[in-house]
Amino acid sequence: EETSSTPGRSLLRDVLCHAGHENAGKCDGITRQQIDALAQRATERGETPPATSLIIERVLAPLLYRILFANVIPTAQEIHALYAGIDAAPHDTTGGASRN
Repeated sequence: EETSSTPGRSLLRDVLCHAGHENAGKCDGITRQQIDALAQRATERGETPPATSLIIERVLAPLLYRILFANVIPTAQEIHALYAGIDAAPHDTTGGASRN
């Protein structure tokens, strides 16, 4: 909800339009820290969370694309479907551009 709000979209556009890549790198680092913290809590509950890179590639990236470029605010149901699709989709075993 924060990201899809008008101020959230403006913030994302500002980060992307800033000269250099320092801000984008900071956003990536903060996002990964937040996902890692959630994954740690899941692990403490005995759950096996998906890798941070998979969450970014299969949930966050499509959401941000829709918010920024398609100007679509995803519904909670769409977000849940993306997350549920992590286990259903084949995982990149080549290492590709993803990192954890």
